[in-house]
Amino acid sequence: FLSAEARALFGQSLLASGQDLSVTIEAVEQQIADLGYFIQHMTSYSDSVRERALVAEALVQQMEEAALTPLSAGTTRCHHCGCDSLDPLRCDACSQSLTGGVASETARGIVSVRSMHGGTRINDDERHSLVHTRHFSEVP
Repeated sequence: FLSAEARALFGQSLLASGQDLSVTIEAVEQQIADLGYFIQHMTSYSDSVRERALVAEALVQQMEEAALTPLSAGTTRCHHCGCDSLDPLRCDACSQSLTGGVASETARGIVSVRSMHGGTRINDDERHSLVHTRHFSEVP
C-alpha cells in the first residue's frame, strides 16, 4: 500500500525511534486496509442515505402539492331537485333531507341525542366524547 518513498521515510523515522521496521509497516498497511474498507462501506452507506433522501423529498413534494390542491367536497346528489349539495344531510337548494327520512324525524332524533347527553349543540363533539368517557369510567 505504501509507496517506496513513503516506506523509506517511514522506515527512517522508525529506525530513529528503535522500533522493528517490518512489524510496524505491516501494522500500518493493515490499518490502511481497514480504513479503505471503512471508507468503501461509508461511501455505499452515504449513497443509500442519499437515495432515501431523494425518495423522501419526492414524497414531501407530493404531500405539499396535495395540501395545496383543494379537496373535493364530496357532493351529494339531491333526489328531490337533482342538484349537488355540499351538505350531506340537507339539500343546499331545496332544503330537503338527503338522508331519506323526514326532516322533522331527523330533528327529533337530534333533539333526543342532545337531551340524552346534555349537549347544547349538535356539533358539540368534545362534550359528547367527554360524556361517554365519564360514563365508561363510572361503570364498575
